[in-house]
Amino acid sequence: MYKNQIRLTLLTQEGEFSVSGTVFNEDTPKIVEINHFEMDIEPKGRMILFRNNDTPGVIGHVGTTLAKYNINIADFRLGRYGKEALAVILVDDEVSNEVIKELSSIKACLAIKYVVL
Repeated sequence: MYKNQIRLTLLTQEGEFSVSGTVFNEDTPKIVEINHFEMDIEPKGRMILFRNNDTPGVIGHVGTTLAKYNINIADFRLGRYGKEALAVILVDDEVSNEVIKELSSIKACLAIKYVVL
């Protein structure tokens, strides 16, 4: 918990989603938690949120898939909660529906979202 932390919780047809954030040094916003997964990431640019069963090889598979489409990873943050993991991947390049579809076909994938801020 941070001194100046804020949490947003949304209830949708897909379920509950929460994100917590704070501001460092008076001008640097940070996401510090997404659905119980601890994070430390600046919300900016193109982000892939990839939730998966926490098993060996998943990060490598994600990286290989992005490289196949010539998508550069600018930042990669991972949070773990129970037997699941959540990766927030900032990328330099646009991510097509084809890439998202291929990432979602990874056996351990539980959910994937692509967000552009």
